[in-house]
Amino acid sequence: MTNKSHAVGWGSDSPAPAQIKEFFAQIESGRITKAVLQKLLRGQTDLTPEEVRAIWLARFFKLGYPKAIGMSYEKFVKLAPIPENRPGALMVVKNELVSVDIQMKLIGGTDYLDLACLRNVVETPKTLIYWRYGVEDGKKVLNRPPDACVEIFKKENRIPAVVEEGIAIYVQNPRALKDHSVNLPGSRYNSDVPCLELSLGLPPRLCYGSSGSAFPRSGSASCKS
Repeated sequence: MTNKSHAVGWGSDSPAPAQIKEFFAQIESGRITKAVLQKLLRGQTDLTPEEVRAIWLARFFKLGYPKAIGMSYEKFVKLAPIPENRPGALMVVKNELVSVDIQMKLIGGTDYLDLACLRNVVETPKTLIYWRYGVEDGKKVLNRPPDACVEIFKKENRIPAVVEEGIAIYVQNPRALKDHSVNLPGSRYNSDVPCLELSLGLPPRLCYGSSGSAFPRSGSASCKS
């Protein structure tokens, strides 16, 4: 059995060959097998869950996640479960393993939040590295307040995304922030909602806004499970 249909998590669109080549040219040799790389360069999506896991781990390795916390790549790998055989798997690293502040630095961004005031209001898996499926980056709910989006998600049996999941969305596809800001209503910053955005061509930043405010270029992220 294989994990088809955007198994690597490139977003709603299939990756262009140039995009794949550009990304994997940056990955340290030996972390992705030649066979997997050839599949990706041919545009194949029939990857096994083990291959999907390896690709995501290579992404985080290249960004420097294990090194940032003084952990070997091998130990980091052991913390990552194999995903379910479902499309669009998104690997998420918890704040408890790599703090949100460090994660933002590793993706070249800035964290403007005081982590003491940040909390998750939805339940996440217990493992330090976990998977989400059926992730949407907020494009479908643009110009709607985060609080209103939460009510929509309840009716659709969806889960509002937390901050770490927003960072994972960016790791998955940095282009996601070029069109709109991503609200993360599964987390709260005091009474406000964290937001991941690009501003005036600058690197990504993690900031916050009112849970009752709506903007045309802002939408709330969510996942199916």
